[in-house]
Amino acid sequence: MTEEILEKVEVVCWFRGGAVLPCRFRWNGRVYRIARVSSSWESREGEHRNLHYTVSTMSGDAYEIHLDTGSMTWQLDYGYGST
Repeated sequence: MTEEILEKVEVVCWFRGGAVLPCRFRWNGRVYRIARVSSSWESREGEHRNLHYTVSTMSGDAYEIHLDTGSMTWQLDYGYGST
């Protein structure tokens, strides 16, 4: 089941070799540890980039998150599974 969420989240990430690697995020008071980044891509919004990630958590659910590089904020866009 795909659920549109569109909520701001807090994300812990690594910056390594010019890449942003999300490690975990907090949503609704719960921390979700990211086991795997399945895909990543960029989109443009005006003069800044949005960095998108499809991630799998340790519990096996998948989510789509993105970093808005203009405001340096993260958003949880979609949940896939038992969100």
